[in-house]
Amino acid sequence: VSSITYDYIHADMAYSNKFIVQTKDIDNIEGSNPYFVLNDELHKQEKMEQYDNFKSAQISLPQPLMFNISTAGKGSSSVGMRVYREAKEVLKRDDNDSNFVLIYEPNKNYDWTDRKVWEMCNPNWGISVDLSALESAFKTAQRSAHSKAEFLTKHLDVFVNGADNFFEQDQVEP
Repeated sequence: VSSITYDYIHADMAYSNKFIVQTKDIDNIEGSNPYFVLNDELHKQEKMEQYDNFKSAQISLPQPLMFNISTAGKGSSSVGMRVYREAKEVLKRDDNDSNFVLIYEPNKNYDWTDRKVWEMCNPNWGISVDLSALESAFKTAQRSAHSKAEFLTKHLDVFVNGADNFFEQDQVEP
């Protein structure tokens, strides 16, 4: 699907709007005028250009809407991490009513093995989150640093430095 067109009538006027998928197509978004932007999986975006273009384009529009959705990711230079830091600052200062920030993540000093922490980080707990699959992923994560990083980022929304370590330090025999 590259686009969705929808029609509606309001106050006896017919309107037609279109949602267009702009996945990594930076060359074609310059000069766009989007009222609605859905940035999904921001942790995978490495360059701010697309995000900045959309955000700048919305300044000239009345009541634009931008949704930023993502799990956490690996590394500290992704668009997701930058937007996350900005969102945390908005929450801390509480000085910008044009932003609505909702972050599902564990509290500081969390215990990643605690099922209550898992529930805190997963708003669809018991609905679309398959608890047996999550438990299975957890068991795998206990055996591998790489799998643990995956579990933390995808299921607890914790940013990690990397996932290239395939063994825990305490598993190395002297």
